Amino acid sequence: MSEVFGKKTITSSEFPLIVFDAQGTLLHSLPSIEKFLEHQLRERNIGISADEIEGARLRTSRHFIAVAERDTNAEIRIDDWWVQILKELKIEELTLGKRLLDSFRMGVKYAFPQLTLSVCEALSDRGYRLAVADDEGVELAETLRLQGVIDLFESVQTSKDVGVTKPLAKFFTNVLEDLDVAPAQAIYVGDCYATDIVGARRAGLSALLYDPTHRELKALHSDEEIAAKRVVSIEALRDHRRLQGVKILSRLDEMLDFCL
Repeated sequence: MSEVFGKKTITSSEFPLIVFDAQGTLLHSLPSIEKFLEHQLRERNIGISADEIEGARLRTSRHFIAVAERDTNAEIRIDDWWVQILKELKIEELTLGKRLLDSFRMGVKYAFPQLTLSVCEALSDRGYRLAVADDEGVELAETLRLQGVIDLFESVQTSKDVGVTKPLAKFFTNVLEDLDVAPAQAIYVGDCYATDIVGARRAGLSALLYDPTHRELKALHSDEEIAAKRVVSIEALRDHRRLQGVKILSRLDEMLDFCL
């Protein structure tokens, strides 16, 4: 078993609080952002393939990793992601990004998968306190309530509650102060390296990167590095200096192997 934070296993006495990102980690959007973009662009007679959209999302991740690591005062908003994806797709009408995001917010539905529920219940049974802190979703608490899972979490906060967005340290420390937990005793679980991992570690929390598609792992390597290796294994992608001390998850239930 690989180590997590220098240990083979951890306990709730060492890390009493686990804070989850919501969208992309706990909650899955229906339709996915990729499917939504492909459909919306096709309706506007903009022929963009699924592979091109995935490539744009990968390059967008790289862009914001650089932003987050370069500027400790950077705030990366959801709007910024959508605009950058269109830039990467060479779509000049950048105001389209905001309109697409508004349309996505209006029509999207969220699912809280049964596997995710089982993981959260098991962690709670093992003594871990759970919370949610997410940039997006002014109605996040209501979404979790409708999914019937709100009672699993001691605190549910969004950037609107905190007044800042990821990856600023205040975004992460606010929920810790609310629950009276020190940063060294908390873990943040998120699916975005630039906002979740950079921000959480900067704030003094330990971090788990949930990356089921391995997009974030690829984003930490240049296309040239990946091409030079030709066939890149997941283990090779994980072997990156930026990921030292970060646990990588392909499935959320992998948490149950080391969170005892």
